[in-house]
Amino acid sequence: MYVDRPRADLGPAIRQTGDDGSAEGAYDPAANDSLKAAIKSAKKSAIPETYIKRVLDIGVDGIVVPTLESAAEAKAIVAATRYRPQGGNRGVGYPESRAAHWGLKELEYPREYLDQLIVAAIVETKKGVENIKDILAVDGLDMLITGPGDLAADIEKDFERLTAYGSYDNPELNAMMEKMERTTKEMGRWLGGVARHPAQAPKFYAKGYDFVTITADIWLLADGAKRALKEAKP
Repeated sequence: MYVDRPRADLGPAIRQTGDDGSAEGAYDPAANDSLKAAIKSAKKSAIPETYIKRVLDIGVDGIVVPTLESAAEAKAIVAATRYRPQGGNRGVGYPESRAAHWGLKELEYPREYLDQLIVAAIVETKKGVENIKDILAVDGLDMLITGPGDLAADIEKDFERLTAYGSYDNPELNAMMEKMERTTKEMGRWLGGVARHPAQAPKFYAKGYDFVTITADIWLLADGAKRALKEAKP
């Protein structure tokens, strides 16, 4: 489940319903000075590696990078999550970071963080699909997430010909999706996707998906509002 509204209490509230797979896309910067500072600093830089380092130092257990198109980009992303002795270029700032409990776990963090870290990327362009095998061959990339929405927009010149989001019927798109799904499983990576409705999730799992986002907080809000208005009518 995507939780991306700027409210720090949404994730914990939703988890009370029994969901154990929330992906909190945003904490509340107003209540988290470290996150606010990281965001401000990252906005000043055009270097993705700097942003990844600062986000990891906040203490997240995983990152999702959109629009991955080449093995070179995948290698740069993975390198940004590793320290130099591990073949990366992540700056060593963990002794005073939230990720290492502000130094209370200074010794444990560099030894253990990779056991918890998930590096995922969304492939959502024709170029990315063409390079899918080389991308998946990059060590350290744990999961590939298919992006049919942007992929359809990338290959279909007449966007009006596309049906509603999540139900595209385009032969070229279908072939590219099947290529990504097949190659990801063949190369032993986790496969992720997004279902616009929970009822679609079983179809994803039947195709071998390991991770399926079944909804988002804003969709739940919209559905709840529509249901409440319908039930309130005399």
